[in-house]
Amino acid sequence: SSPTLERAAANIAAIKSRDLSFADQPDGSVRIIDANTGAVAGGVARGTESGFIRGVMRGLMRNRHQRGVAMGPPFRLTLWANGQISITDTTSGYVTDLSAFGETNRAAFAALLK
Repeated sequence: SSPTLERAAANIAAIKSRDLSFADQPDGSVRIIDANTGAVAGGVARGTESGFIRGVMRGLMRNRHQRGVAMGPPFRLTLWANGQISITDTTSGYVTDLSAFGETNRAAFAALLK
């Protein structure tokens, strides 16, 4: 069973969520923008250890491209009451549970919720 179904079955609530847009920059970095405020929420420098964020987002964008969906709508990053973190494509509802990828990778996304 998936973490998404388990959370729903156990009525595990979202503690915090943030809608984020990811914009590739000319220098190869990625700027992460709070979709509701327009404020810069973070970034991933080219060739850094934050490659996990870049890899997850590349997969989500590839999924959008394959479905012919607009690239612009934000993704929703959510921290759940059980400590799990997920990112949801707001165009499809597709959820990627990030906690399964280890604490270091989870922390890279958790920092975007601060």
